[in-house]
Amino acid sequence: MTSDPVGRTMRRRARLALLLTLAAAGGALAFAGALPSGYATVGDVVAGAVEHQGEVTVKAAVLEGSVQRDADPVRFVLTDGASRISVVWDRTLPEHEAGGSLEGRTVVVTGTVTERDGEMVLVATDMQVGCASKYERG
Repeated sequence: MTSDPVGRTMRRRARLALLLTLAAAGGALAFAGALPSGYATVGDVVAGAVEHQGEVTVKAAVLEGSVQRDADPVRFVLTDGASRISVVWDRTLPEHEAGGSLEGRTVVVTGTVTERDGEMVLVATDMQVGCASKYERG
């Protein structure tokens, strides 16, 4: 009985290709589960993949060190790890957020995208921090 090194190599490559395909599909499903329908990514907004007529809802993390509470309105940066967009929140943050707990947290921001000083900015009208706290402009 002779060994078939070419056939064995082909089978290994086919298994590896199948494994990589399954891993990619699993990653796509996990990402889809992490970003419920209706939310845009920061990358979508920045790339213009999201229609910016009217409101857009973005779920992303607040970039550490980006919150400017002394600015009026409050400003911070959202990131999805690859892209960033500045956010203007023209409402005073609730007391329990004043201590810096917004930094690095995942938020859901709804607002309109506009250009200010050559920069794309999301002007927030609604923001949800974490799971239970929701703040709406009155």
